[in-house]
Amino acid sequence: MCSACLILLSEPVLFWCSGMLLKNIFAGYGKLFLSLIKVMGLFLLCGLFALVIVLPLWKFAVSQPQMYTFFVLTLVALGVVFFAFRSIKLFFTKESDTQQLKAHYSRFFLKVGKVVLVFLGVVGVLYLVLINKVALALLLLLLVAFLYGILAFGMGKKD
Repeated sequence: MCSACLILLSEPVLFWCSGMLLKNIFAGYGKLFLSLIKVMGLFLLCGLFALVIVLPLWKFAVSQPQMYTFFVLTLVALGVVFFAFRSIKLFFTKESDTQQLKAHYSRFFLKVGKVVLVFLGVVGVLYLVLINKVALALLLLLLVAFLYGILAFGMGKKD
């Protein structure tokens, strides 16, 4: 073979054998492997969460449904009370003029109104479904969605 052919053939071989290409390949596989380890860790964390928290709660709900319902409703009520008191506390600790006071009360009662509307809507729809009034439940669901839309998007910050 001619010397020019040997040079053309040897350059790709040198590139393939050089450390730069191998370094890029190993770096790429290293990133891929690290991503797989992260995904597997997330699966492991979800499984551990299910084993430690969800499984005991499920057994509690199956073995004593009335006590579980009372427990969950108590936690929800405590959460609502906590956030209401926190909002009121933040309101009274801030120095504000009457315009800010009106805006705060408006936002606070708007949030409370949305929570109450959704809660009563869900309870009403469930009740109507349980007494086999599905058409009324659908109408109530549409009405609650419409009223929530008014509260959430129709009332609020004015442009």
